[in-house]
Amino acid sequence: MDFNSSQASGGTPVAGDPADPANAIHHEAGYLCYHAIHEDPSSFLPATYEVSFSATGSATVTMTPEWPNTTAPQVQQSIGRSDGQAGSWAGVKPNLLRDWIGSDSRPGNGGNGAWDGTSGTPTYFLLRFEGLPAATYEMTAFFHDVEHMNTEFTIEVSADGGTTYGDPIVGRMTNSLAGGTPAENEVLPGMAPNVADGDPLDLSSTQVFSFEAAAGQELVLRFAPLATGTGVHQQFIGLNGFEMVQTGGGGASLQITGIARNAVNDEVSLTWSSREGETYTIRTSEDLGGDPSGWTIVESGWSSGGEETTYTHTSATGGMRFYVVQEE
Repeated sequence: MDFNSSQASGGTPVAGDPADPANAIHHEAGYLCYHAIHEDPSSFLPATYEVSFSATGSATVTMTPEWPNTTAPQVQQSIGRSDGQAGSWAGVKPNLLRDWIGSDSRPGNGGNGAWDGTSGTPTYFLLRFEGLPAATYEMTAFFHDVEHMNTEFTIEVSADGGTTYGDPIVGRMTNSLAGGTPAENEVLPGMAPNVADGDPLDLSSTQVFSFEAAAGQELVLRFAPLATGTGVHQQFIGLNGFEMVQTGGGGASLQITGIARNAVNDEVSLTWSSREGETYTIRTSEDLGGDPSGWTIVESGWSSGGEETTYTHTSATGGMRFYVVQEE
């Protein structure tokens, strides 16, 4: 994902569709696009993507940026830098690093001011993902400014839609233009990796972390600047973009692990490996003829019991009987 801004001649986002890269002048090739207008809440819309993952295959995923604990438009950042500023990065993928999405924590702009991770009030920026398949993932997230930003920040991950979060990951933005207030954490031209063919992956600000997405639950990433000082360039957080890959499949594959028949009352109990949040259809037939997808449905919408689910067919009359269980 590459976050694109309308600033610095970056183009006006396609109306109603921030995922469309058609007008994103500074979009990095090979990445999906999110294109927005700086400090314009009407442009920060849900964006839907058709993607394919290595373990779970095709999926439709919707990503929505949110600023949940302030309503000030000035907090909602979509920064794009000028050609001269962009030129301060000498390495590869200059359009990835040229613009970013994030938040402004300054109280004068509607932010919540200084927060050190414990004291004060954070100015949160969220990315909410709906439809992410249940699986384990590795994310590589880029936090670099081709101007002066050099804020420390936190990243927290929630696999239950934002109800609970894991331990925070602490990072620090890098920058590649001399100066700033304060002037810190600079990676200037000629300094590795800010050299010809230098890779953003090698910046100290780039964060690589893992998480697990749960079936039927939104995955939420929560970011906040650790705005402990008064210098303007330590009061923002900026996310250039990210790369997300699956490192494991979506839990146990569906497999019937137990079957028991009570001949006295004509009941059959089925147990299978399942996934949290899913629902299941159970079908039966007295012979193996025909396509199992056309067998008689004895139950649909049966809720998962977690890693293991049991269903009892209470009218399993007759002789031999066969069953299939399908995840809906």
